[in-house]
Amino acid sequence: MSGTGEALDQPAALAADFWDYALALYGRDGVQAACLRLQDQAGFEVNLLLFCCFAAARGLPPLSPEILERLIAALTPWRQAIVAPLRRLRRATKTPSAPAAAGELGSASLPPPLLAEVHAALAAAERVSERAAQHLLCLAYPHPLAPAPGPAPEPTGDDRAGRAAANLTLYTAMAARPALAAAASADLAILAASAGQDSAVPPGQRLTRPLSSP
Repeated sequence: MSGTGEALDQPAALAADFWDYALALYGRDGVQAACLRLQDQAGFEVNLLLFCCFAAARGLPPLSPEILERLIAALTPWRQAIVAPLRRLRRATKTPSAPAAAGELGSASLPPPLLAEVHAALAAAERVSERAAQHLLCLAYPHPLAPAPGPAPEPTGDDRAGRAAANLTLYTAMAARPALAAAASADLAILAASAGQDSAVPPGQRLTRPLSSP
């Protein structure tokens, strides 16, 4: 395979692995709730939180300010133009009977089954947009041109948790939200601890909702 092909295949393989890892991590006790609080209350990006844990779990080099800046820059336009609008619309159609939602959408006269179908379609589109966002992160991640010589030691659970905590701490600093760091520390600790666990995807598990639910 040519060098160009390898350059294209490497991030694609990393993105597929990242998606599978996100399936497993997001399903662990407390992780979804922690991610949603960090997203909705502190403005963090769920896929970047998950990538901080993924990089640690897979033994990738620790994230640096330069790498994180590159990842944030790669993700932000897609999040603002595609993911966030889909999330807003999907959430608005989740409880259409609420007066505010019905007024915003003009949906008061729509049959509930039809609106539920719209909601399901939006949820599916948001889920695909999140997978695309993960692919953008993996395209932006600076991959080595060749694997390091010799077999790499398998990181222990403590190694994974410690590396995840370091990556998440750096992301907190890079996100310029120091005032929220203390409030977010418990949720960040949940993610780091979960990253220390075995990351295999349970048999038959599939992601059927967006990562940014509910």
